[in-house]
Amino acid sequence: MRHSMCDMTLACYDSALKKIDEKISIKKSPDLQDTIEIAALHLNMGDLYLSKANPEKAAQEFQTVLKNGAPGRDRFLETWALLGIGKSYKLKKDYQHAIEYYEHALRVCREINRFEDEVKIKDELANTYLEIYDLTKASAYADSALSLAQNQHFISLLSKSNATLGSVYLHQNNFDLAVSYLQKALEIAIQTHNLENEMEAEEALSSAYEQSGQFQKALISRKEYYVLKDSLNNIEKNNEFIRKDISIEVYNKKTLDSLKTNMAFDQKMARQQVLTYSGFTALVLVILLAFFMYRSYVTQKKYNELLAVEKKRHLAHIEAQSNILSDIADTQAHQIRGPISTILGLVHIFNYDDPTDPMNKQVMEWITSTTEKLDAVVKDVIIKENKLRDEHEEEEKANS
Repeated sequence: MRHSMCDMTLACYDSALKKIDEKISIKKSPDLQDTIEIAALHLNMGDLYLSKANPEKAAQEFQTVLKNGAPGRDRFLETWALLGIGKSYKLKKDYQHAIEYYEHALRVCREINRFEDEVKIKDELANTYLEIYDLTKASAYADSALSLAQNQHFISLLSKSNATLGSVYLHQNNFDLAVSYLQKALEIAIQTHNLENEMEAEEALSSAYEQSGQFQKALISRKEYYVLKDSLNNIEKNNEFIRKDISIEVYNKKTLDSLKTNMAFDQKMARQQVLTYSGFTALVLVILLAFFMYRSYVTQKKYNELLAVEKKRHLAHIEAQSNILSDIADTQAHQIRGPISTILGLVHIFNYDDPTDPMNKQVMEWITSTTEKLDAVVKDVIIKENKLRDEHEEEEKANS
């Protein structure tokens, strides 16, 4: 199910890229906003390929960002792309190349003072060294990531940093410190409502308790882990809504085509029946045959009229539903993803270090106009969904 959702999202991103290319071809050259949108889409596509365990495709998307990213103040795009390539190598268990790209990304972060990304990269480095069992470097990077997150008050990153350091101590068989950091990670995850970090902390705590002989606590943490896992799975199931809408649209189109084919076949059969009956006419039985043919004709005519009315009504209803679903799918594919990608990109070019930067005003104007467009699109989708639901309920009542 998750892979099918990823495939659908990738298709939407690909369609959005084509739309941007069409817009650029009209303008002859891309502007800053176009560059940001393209880079954001390729970064998101790379992350999706990572979730699909396809590191080769993911690396291609991140390399595209490196080739096309804006220079200067937009070097955060370079940071994310380098981080993504590192994750791709890590997924292939090519830890040496993964570390090289992580360290490259770390150098860029320090040059442009992106402390939040620096915490994330150090955390990735710590976990990578954990996988190759270099506990000294893992401990150094984990401790540095946690210190930086605390100094900069990155609350959302503290849970992950504490959990990583706790995992290092767990590998060192220092169970007391491991439990202490993992409990802190769990507390922050609960406070920030981060279910994924909470689940990871519970799983690590279960292992720490079990290895330290605290089996009752280990069992409790393991149960909490499964509860959180089920909750996350339920969230993913709710996202099946879009996939079902698309499936209904495809089914309705296939049904419409099938009905049209059946109508053509019926017409062909009717013509064949006329030709067949005409061959059996005989002078001696003309009156008798005429009687029965007339009777059959009247009955068949009534039946065909009823069938034609029903088919016409059913086709009209299916076509109306298909048009609404097609509009919704087109909106989701081309009108929602674009503004979201634009907003994500614009947020990251806002100059937080210098609020008086003239570019900040332009960024806020772009964010405002893009948000208004997104709000109008979402309202339009909701109206269409309500219309489709009402028509479906009316049809069910009529059929019952």
